[in-house]
Amino acid sequence: IITTILPEKDFLGEIQQNTKNLFFLLIAIITFSLMLGSHIVQKFIVTPISKITTNTRHIQSLDLDKVELTTSSIGEIKQLANAVDGMKKGLKSFKKYLPENIVKDLIANKLEAKIGGEEKEVTIFFSDIKNFTNLSEILGVKLFPQLEEYFENMSHEIKVGKGTIDKYIGDAIMAFWNAPSSNPKHASDACISR
Repeated sequence: IITTILPEKDFLGEIQQNTKNLFFLLIAIITFSLMLGSHIVQKFIVTPISKITTNTRHIQSLDLDKVELTTSSIGEIKQLANAVDGMKKGLKSFKKYLPENIVKDLIANKLEAKIGGEEKEVTIFFSDIKNFTNLSEILGVKLFPQLEEYFENMSHEIKVGKGTIDKYIGDAIMAFWNAPSSNPKHASDACISR
């Protein structure tokens, strides 16, 4: 019988050291992967969805100029961003034909626009530019910048005075007070607005 006695570390020392090194390497790889994955998720998923959420809040309050186009390389997020952008464009067009304060009231009160109405005393305003036909014949297209300025100023005054613009008719504006929102001072507000 021949017996050889050697220290355990001569046989297993290198294996144990390699096991330790491998363990620390795996920890480093897992940590790096988690950090990289977190960065990728943040950049490609969380940030675009956060921007879309902010855009929908702006749309809800009709602050359509604050809505920014969101881009993403992920198809579903891209589709959602395009849908939100389409909603913005649709509402911008809609705002041209329906007074903004009516739309905001509907949204704030969680009401749906529907056919119908109610009887109410209102104050109605019609504007008309004196000698507009003669001015338009004399000035031609040079009249448009002045007409645009007139409409912008009058529209601003009507809105500040809590009025609702019904329509523009040539050189005239038709507006009303006390509808759809109630205003007990509708007659005086209409007079002050000009």
